[in-house]
Amino acid sequence: MNKKLKEWILTMLNHRLNETTIGSAKVIVDILPAGKVIPNTRITPTSITIHNTGNINSTAKGNHNYMKNINRSGERIASWHFTVDDKEIYQAQSCNYKCFHAGNATGNATSIGIEICMFNDATRQLKTYQNAIALVKILLKYYGWTIDKVKQHYDWSKKDCPAWLRSGKFGHNWTWFKNQITSNSAVTQPSTGTGTNGSFVVKITTASLNVRKGPGTSYAVVTTVKKGEAYTITEVQGSWGKLKSGVGWINISSNYVKRV
Repeated sequence: MNKKLKEWILTMLNHRLNETTIGSAKVIVDILPAGKVIPNTRITPTSITIHNTGNINSTAKGNHNYMKNINRSGERIASWHFTVDDKEIYQAQSCNYKCFHAGNATGNATSIGIEICMFNDATRQLKTYQNAIALVKILLKYYGWTIDKVKQHYDWSKKDCPAWLRSGKFGHNWTWFKNQITSNSAVTQPSTGTGTNGSFVVKITTASLNVRKGPGTSYAVVTTVKKGEAYTITEVQGSWGKLKSGVGWINISSNYVKRV
């Protein structure tokens, strides 16, 4: 175990992180007082829940300050333990205290919530994921957990969150995220196949499938394709494939297509 990781393990003895660096992010511990969304209730955490903030181009500091505000006003009941972006990680609550982030009583009472910021710049988004992955690795090591303890918000309440990891935005999907956590190597970009050598044909198996401008559900729908139709895919990002015609992207998971 390297020196920096040892220091992190020691600072986690009280379920809090001291100000240091994780990935490329400065860690800022700013524990919020009991209030409208911070119940000051002890828990025994048994898992980690991953979220996307839903606020495009809003920083970790911005989202953390938003939680501060609603902790005073109570205009919305939402709180979480960590907020991560490409430069900073904020901790708002000790990991052994309850937050309202899972949309489910069991999740709120047992899980550590990590909000991952969302940026339109792909490079910035990758750095944000790198920092979140580094944080998750340290939490897993401290608590002695395995990768099965890392959950999506969706697993608790069926909300489409973490939305970008679920849709494969910029080629970063949930499988990629978990694989990076279990990998001992540096975080890498997901592989993509392009050109003739990477091309393959899929047949649509669902009644109707949206074609979108980009690889994810955040992109606009441009048209639809129908069951039984076959299309050549020339590029893959996560669970999305680019149509050879150039008209757009379709979800190429086994729920919607099969290779032929």
